[in-house]
Amino acid sequence: MFLFVLVFKVSAWDKDNIESVKEYVIYTAQKEKIPVGEAMIIAKCESGYKKNSVNDKGEYSVGIFQINLKYHDLTLEEARNPFTNINYAMELYWREDKKGEPLRWSPWKNCAKKHGIL
Repeated sequence: MFLFVLVFKVSAWDKDNIESVKEYVIYTAQKEKIPVGEAMIIAKCESGYKKNSVNDKGEYSVGIFQINLKYHDLTLEEARNPFTNINYAMELYWREDKKGEPLRWSPWKNCAKKHGIL
């Protein structure tokens, strides 16, 4: 739902500029009431804010937040678009687990544990 609201703001950022990507992580995290510092740490840990970052060692995770294409409904093109990737990650943060609790940073548990977030 919130993905469509952000479409207009996206045009102000450059998907090829790491500083623009960082600003978009901040903007989106604030808008979605997600701890900004944590979002920045996870994005940096997962990809170094590089839109074309890929982990293909036993999985196929792509983009800023390393969305695993095997388990998530994004195309490779969508996952490589930093704005789509960030929007998806912010939505995934609030997605509920089987107990009805938000997932928060559990999909990124390795980075979250490494930095004391989980």
